[in-house]
Amino acid sequence: MSHIKYSQSTLERLPEIVSLNHSIFDGMYENPPYNLEDYQRKLHDVKPIIYIAEKDGKIIGDIISFAKGNEWYIWILGVSRDNRQQGVANTLLELQEKYAKEHGHNKVTVKVYNISKEMLRLVIKKNYEIEDVEKHDNTKHNAILLGLSI
Repeated sequence: MSHIKYSQSTLERLPEIVSLNHSIFDGMYENPPYNLEDYQRKLHDVKPIIYIAEKDGKIIGDIISFAKGNEWYIWILGVSRDNRQQGVANTLLELQEKYAKEHGHNKVTVKVYNISKEMLRLVIKKNYEIEDVEKHDNTKHNAILLGLSI
């Protein structure tokens, strides 16, 4: 069994991350997953912190976060389908929480869409609290805003 390596990454690896996330999120939402230009546009005015999980030199999971006001915002978290149930998402989330705390943030927030049950279960298990709900016509696209004081 291969060892999973976790590390902080850079925007230079964004094409690989986008490719992985496309395979994770394709078909999950009505719109296609973000492409590289969408990521670049979203991350242009923020200083994203990216952590990746790699197995055999290939990215199998990623998390991208940045400061949003005084809070630390988890923007994207994805783990390849073949590597779930191994604690990868939990470890990536813990790395971002640790980073946020070490850099003076006292709260981590995340927006989870109702369709993403695995992510919702993960953050609730980690004691994130529901703060608000964005309602949409299609309930599977409702977004739950959650926060964790750190």
